[in-house]
Amino acid sequence: MTPRPSRPTRFPLRPSRLPLAFGLALSTFLSSGIFAAPAAAQFGPGNGPVARAFELGGRAGYDFRSDAPLLGAYARSSIVRRVALQVTGDLTFLDGITERRATGELLVQASPGVWIGAGAALLNSVFERSFDSEGVRESRVGYTIVGLLGGGGRGRVGTGLEIRFTSVDDFRSQLVALQVGIPIARW
Repeated sequence: MTPRPSRPTRFPLRPSRLPLAFGLALSTFLSSGIFAAPAAAQFGPGNGPVARAFELGGRAGYDFRSDAPLLGAYARSSIVRRVALQVTGDLTFLDGITERRATGELLVQASPGVWIGAGAALLNSVFERSFDSEGVRESRVGYTIVGLLGGGGRGRVGTGLEIRFTSVDDFRSQLVALQVGIPIARW
């Protein structure tokens, strides 16, 4: 059996559909970012590749492990674009004692308005109590993992909702806090 001669390849598109196909290909090509806008247009005014800000604010929240409210303050400063350093200080109001917590973490912007990070935690509390004494207040070091929704704004007041997990020795804490802050400086 002899092989059949191959037919000449036909152009897959009819001539009447060429303008439509060309338009779709061109729009896909342009929207894919190959022809990117200039850097100033991508970052917008005051939001360059190293736009930085410093923000101070207060926090109020709830510690689920202790079943107690907390109040605190924070300071956050951008290091480079999408990376920030945050320092917090909280007071958790327990029955008969007030725990003091300080944290410092590195935050990375995962997507617009969503920050995740981790860092060190210092907890000052009574870790061991006996039946005959109130216990001794100690400071211990551990780690913290944090997620932040919002975390600032372009206006005069920035807000954020923070979810934090802290581990210091056998102590585990989960808290939710609402942050309200004021941008102090942008550079």
